[in-house]
Amino acid sequence: MNTPIKIIVLSDDEKQSISHRINDLGALPDHINPSDETIPKKITNYNGLVLGPMKINCLSNQNLQNLILDSVKSDMPILGIGHGMIALNLAFGGSFENVDEKHFSSNEKSNFHQIYITVGSKLTSIIGSGGFVKVNSNHQIGIKPASKASSLLESAYSVEDGFIEAVESPNHKWILGIQFNPERSNELPRQFNHIFHSFVDFCKK
Repeated sequence: MNTPIKIIVLSDDEKQSISHRINDLGALPDHINPSDETIPKKITNYNGLVLGPMKINCLSNQNLQNLILDSVKSDMPILGIGHGMIALNLAFGGSFENVDEKHFSSNEKSNFHQIYITVGSKLTSIIGSGGFVKVNSNHQIGIKPASKASSLLESAYSVEDGFIEAVESPNHKWILGIQFNPERSNELPRQFNHIFHSFVDFCKK
């Protein structure tokens, strides 16, 4: 019998859509809502970490930062989504900036804008193509090149204002942060579903 793949999902996503996607791929998501200050000091026996959309005031939570750093030290696969990408950047020593209102909406609906995915990046290899593509957007803070952690590579950026839309670590087997939301699969091209598949596959190794 195969050992279950346990993945920690930190997100205040009320519909828990990320956890559902993880579960559909045969892994066991352990969903923690960081908005309730429920991030434990120590988590053991897990195979991957998802940093999902969360409130801005959670990003500096010391338990969250320690969990990220412990996972990085263990070369654990990590996927940061939305503000989860910001949390990842902070753990690696970066910072963030406020974004223009075109990057977010006052309700639950997404805005959309064009990004450029760098050819040759890990993100390109995962989804199967690079170049220009339209993605969803719903975040109030972001990363500019000057606020990106030096050890992370930029793998996508917003065409209109240069905000970074994806980062990755060249020094680890699978660490990726994306500003858009692939869990809303009906809002993105079909190949973006490969992000969750690739992440779970690496968690199994």
